[in-house]
Amino acid sequence: MYFLSAVQVALRWLIQKDAVTSVIIGCKTLSQLEDNWAASSGWQLSDDEMESLNMASQKPLPYPYEIIQRMNAKQL
Repeated sequence: MYFLSAVQVALRWLIQKDAVTSVIIGCKTLSQLEDNWAASSGWQLSDDEMESLNMASQKPLPYPYEIIQRMNAKQL
């Protein structure tokens, strides 16, 4: 069982995404730096956790792309 901060999970999620080439962190204190740094050391999110975070962060498609997606889904 991990005891991780939301910042660590968010940074780890970005680090593990294929399309992200780098992650920029920001901190004002040493404790914030240590918290951010812990996202890169020795642990990974599972595939299920990655999928859950991907789904939670997915934005709805704007018009007209949502309609196009629904029309294409009917054709399959």
